[in-house]
This record gives sequence, C-alpha cells and structure tokens, in this order.
Amino acid sequence: HDHRRGGLKSLDLSNVTICEPLAPRGGSQAEVRVALVDGFQCVLKSLHGFQNSRVRERFLKEVSILEDLPPHRNVVRFLFHTTTKDSVHLYMSRYSSDLDAYIKSRGA
Repeated sequence: HDHRRGGLKSLDLSNVTICEPLAPRGGSQAEVRVALVDGFQCVLKSLHGFQNSRVRERFLKEVSILEDLPPHRNVVRFLFHTTTKDSVHLYMSRYSSDLDAYIKSRGA
C-alpha cells in the first residue's frame, strides 16, 4: 500500500524482468521463475502455448483458487495474474524456502 496517497500503488507491468528458474516444469507444464516487477521480487509461474485446452483450464482454476483465498501465513500469497492469447502468468510472493525443503527438514 502507498499510505501517502491513501490507495494501492500501481505497478509498471512494462518493467518486468524474468530471472532464474526456481523449479523444473511439473505436471502443469508451467515454468516457475524469479521475476522483478517494477523492482519488486516475486515468483512468476507461466504457462505458454496450449497444446491441450484442459491444461490451460486447470491452470486458470489454480489462479482463481489462489485469487479467492484470504491471506494466510501457510499459503503462498497471490499477487496478480496476466493473460494473453497464448500464455497465462501467475505472480506470487517469494519465500526464502519451499515446502519440499521444509518437509525434508522435519524428517518426513
């Protein structure tokens, strides 16, 4: 929030830098990378080229679920998403660890 103006700060989406990958492509065929959006670091999950419309529908369902979830300390924070004719981009907060690393640290 930008409290000086009493509203939300808008991001310059023309100022997006896609950085290093964070994870290999999984079952959703989505690519997960670090991104800088107007200087703000976050995670970008992108799905490109839809050989299968069901894959796109499932990805958009994931976006919808994350968008509707209230903030919770144990759930990744949805920031925003963008869509084009042949891609969907989901932007989420970035954390210093991941769930897999946490589970392994607990001996599970």
